[in-house]
Amino acid sequence: MTRRLCIITLVCMSQYLFAQGFLPEKEIKYKPDDWISYAMTRNMTSITLSETHAYFASSGGILPYNIYRESWDRPFTESDGLASNDVEIVAYDWETGFLWCVNRKAVSYFTPGPDEWRNMSFESLGIRSAYDLGMGKTAVWVAGANQLIRIDRSTGFQTNENDGAEVADQVEWSRRANGKTEIDLLDYFLPYGYFYKPDRHCFQDVQLREYPVRSLKKDRFFHLFVSSEGLGAGFGSLHTLRINFKSYGPYTPDVRAMAWDGDTGMWLGGHSNSYETGGITCWNMEQDEWQYFQAAFLSGMRSDQVNAITVDTADVWLGTEDGLARYHRKNDLWRTFTTSNNLWGNQVLSLALDGPDLWIGTDNGLNRMGVSDGVIRRETHPQMNLRRIYWIEPDGDFVWVGSDWGALLYQKSTAEWQTVSGYPSIHETVVTAISAWDGQVWFGTDDGVEMYDHATGEWRGFPDIHYEIGHVLSMMADHAVVWVGTTNGLLKYVKDEDRWHRYTTEDGLLHNAVQRILPDGDYIWLATPGGITRFYWNAPYRID
Repeated sequence: MTRRLCIITLVCMSQYLFAQGFLPEKEIKYKPDDWISYAMTRNMTSITLSETHAYFASSGGILPYNIYRESWDRPFTESDGLASNDVEIVAYDWETGFLWCVNRKAVSYFTPGPDEWRNMSFESLGIRSAYDLGMGKTAVWVAGANQLIRIDRSTGFQTNENDGAEVADQVEWSRRANGKTEIDLLDYFLPYGYFYKPDRHCFQDVQLREYPVRSLKKDRFFHLFVSSEGLGAGFGSLHTLRINFKSYGPYTPDVRAMAWDGDTGMWLGGHSNSYETGGITCWNMEQDEWQYFQAAFLSGMRSDQVNAITVDTADVWLGTEDGLARYHRKNDLWRTFTTSNNLWGNQVLSLALDGPDLWIGTDNGLNRMGVSDGVIRRETHPQMNLRRIYWIEPDGDFVWVGSDWGALLYQKSTAEWQTVSGYPSIHETVVTAISAWDGQVWFGTDDGVEMYDHATGEWRGFPDIHYEIGHVLSMMADHAVVWVGTTNGLLKYVKDEDRWHRYTTEDGLLHNAVQRILPDGDYIWLATPGGITRFYWNAPYRID
């Protein structure tokens, strides 16, 4: 009888809260794992514990750590319905099983039944912001500036209370409890190169960078969980007195380049903003391990602001804002090629491996490097010299090049360049993306999307989607579908149906600017200024 009453209470509370409509909710068209996103999570704040998980609040959503498996579960982000990835406080309600959080836009909660996030805006709660969450015996409490909100568990009704009213409800506050334990981190052994500074309550590395400790929690198994600002999550044991750190997510939030590394790895690069340091990410997906590389601490690497990545067996090649970087994995060595090595320009915008050659697009023209000898040669053509080379697409005997003055075609068997001028005005517009598949070549231009058919020699344009696109940033074509990443979302063209469909942040993207696309069978990976997203586009249970 008690269990039945508890279930009825949860359903009533959930229905009441859902009916509030505090923030416009996404129309639920997808299952929870259709969109999974990974953002920059190094800045972590609070921690809360359930029977099975430790939940870390971060700048990139909420990270659930499975205590029994000792591994991460998939993160909760805006792709799942959170109002914002910038989460400051997280709290688990043992009475209902709901997970609550305070983020930059709202107070949000996760219901385990329908597996959905719901958001209550600060405005609807009558506060400008929230600085703490509390779990009481009968209610959930939200502390705002000069305001205390009580949300009754039985009815879902919210009331304004005076300071001190929470005492009778035996409220446990999340922020006030953070770090308030008898644990002294000076007693713990840290990984090599890290130290704890008790006077500043922070970790410090050998580069003298400080990482403030934001929260400490221990569970009944004598595990210790630590969140920090900049270093991520720490995991310790009260038995061994050791703490290890586990990184998670891309180093920089603005991801502009992705490349597969075999079957189980992915390289990520992008740009950092003015107050964040830059870094390159290598993600071992099989082990779920994230490794970072920073130019400031690596000899031979001039910049970690990355525009393009390509990978071969021995090396990882990165087009950066200050040269072409090569990482030789066997010897763990970095080297950067610049204009002193015959590059047209130091800003490398595009890369493509094509057999023995590496094609290099810069802000001043196109280069070709012999991978075996490392010799860089300059390609010359009146339409290509001193031009920004945005895209390079090998296509059998051909290489297509997109620039800020149209497209060019190189035929390897004749070693000749020619201007692409079959479609009206394509040679006069900016070509930012190209994708070739089985005799069709797709172009993303300032005027929209265009396609050239090798078999017929004919061009086709799509003027009906011109105003939806904004600017084309990336493309990927296969036998059935053409994907177009734009500043206004992701476009999918179904060839057999001659039909376009657009996906935006309302569907599950972290950001509407889709800067790179990687195929992965029934999935695709999307790089955006908010992080990376895996989309289960070919789910058999959905048509869109």
